[in-house]
Amino acid sequence: MKNGMRGEDAKTWFGAAPPDLTLVARVRGTDWLYTYLRTFYEDPSRPLGANNKVFPNVGMPNVLAELQGRQVIGCKAMPVKDESGNIMRDTLSGEIVKDEQCDVLTVVPDTGTQTEEEFDTTVRNLVSFLAYSLTRSSWSVIVSVSTCCCTWPSCLCSPICSNANTGVMSLIACMPE
Repeated sequence: MKNGMRGEDAKTWFGAAPPDLTLVARVRGTDWLYTYLRTFYEDPSRPLGANNKVFPNVGMPNVLAELQGRQVIGCKAMPVKDESGNIMRDTLSGEIVKDEQCDVLTVVPDTGTQTEEEFDTTVRNLVSFLAYSLTRSSWSVIVSVSTCCCTWPSCLCSPICSNANTGVMSLIACMPE
């Protein structure tokens, strides 16, 4: 993959050049990358307004925020699990036993363009494509935090794309026909 953003511009805008997510998929694994892309949250103390639970104080903005919605960190009543990992229930009422846990990520309802299930699928497909593209060194795909240009004769792009031929979009997942 080729990055369409000049390294010196990235350093000025973000403090460092953006990571090549294909190499991240190779080095850290696709599970790590999937979790990383899913765990951005709003953090007004950070220069770009976002932080990440997997990679604290990351310099990368949450490029998928429009799709996912506003994800915040806070406290939430969560089911209590026993030693075996089973959800505990009250012996008299049968209701699930809950305990307030803090440091939990929650998406603010109706703030993203995708449902939680759609967003999970988008991130899974994106990560799968990045891992797959490692084996497709002959492809010429230009990817940056803000643009992607499909350079083969035609391509099918995810709903994130605005034009299937030029591939102008936010962070993308393009596949050949």
